[in-house]
Amino acid sequence: YVTQRKRWARGTFQVILKQRGLFLPGFSVWQRINYFATLWYWLYGFPRVIYLIAPVLYLLLGLQPLLVRHTSDLLFYYLPHLAISVSVFQLVNKQMRHIFWSDIYESSISVPIATTLLVFPFNGRKVHFAVTPKGKAATGNGSRSLWRIGMPIWVLSGLLVAALLKGAIELATATVPNDATLINEFWGGYNLVILVFRSEEHTSE
Repeated sequence: YVTQRKRWARGTFQVILKQRGLFLPGFSVWQRINYFATLWYWLYGFPRVIYLIAPVLYLLLGLQPLLVRHTSDLLFYYLPHLAISVSVFQLVNKQMRHIFWSDIYESSISVPIATTLLVFPFNGRKVHFAVTPKGKAATGNGSRSLWRIGMPIWVLSGLLVAALLKGAIELATATVPNDATLINEFWGGYNLVILVFRSEEHTSE
């Protein structure tokens, strides 16, 4: 499955960037917008990776991904955005998809997709069609493939556990709890739940 998604991502970038699919004559503005949306979709790996490591960077290294005057300002703007995004997502998908399971899916495949697009400028001309392995061919190297694909998830999970423990100790020993630490604890905890769900799925496979 990961092989297939990586191939589709490379193929999309090859058509649109290498073959200038956005600028071919004869397309209307709306058709070009649709093409651009196809390209834009495959970029989701980058923000997903950032969302996964941001609380780790803060809790372990003290690096702040956002600079705000007051934590209340962040909540004032973010919570309504989150509520509206979830509501619109469910409305558009008409209960066919759930945002929680979409988070699990996109997070679990974000590192391979982001890595594929990062190296595309260097090997884009070498992209060729490859049949996705099926049946016994797909499971022949199961253990090795499982470790290769699952390694980023397990590394991120370990870093999140360490970050959450450090944050919990800071909250327990602080005279006045740090709001930023508390928010990152919840953020990191949610990320860990997503990654654990995916790790359990890999294990069951």
